[in-house]
Amino acid sequence: MDINSRSRKFEPETVRTLLDQALERFGDRATAEDLFQAVARTGHWTDDIIWQTIMESIVNIPVLYYKYPIVPVEQRFLFEREEGYFERYDPNWHGQYDHGHRI
Repeated sequence: MDINSRSRKFEPETVRTLLDQALERFGDRATAEDLFQAVARTGHWTDDIIWQTIMESIVNIPVLYYKYPIVPVEQRFLFEREEGYFERYDPNWHGQYDHGHRI
């Protein structure tokens, strides 16, 4: 058996990946603190990096597109509700957003 014939995709663990997994575990609705704690428990990341990644993943806050302009729109997946909870962004449910503004 040739072990080189098996192709295996390696995806590095990132804060964004861990946030995505945490949001899924919480049923696609969680507070920022819940998401932060879920990632912080892994022990791999600094608090600043975790909070920064949460902020740069938000779809519907315009100022964050200017603070984190390098983050592609397709990597933003958190929608902040008025009551402070985050949900997984779904354009069919939440509406279309362009640089944090609903269009």
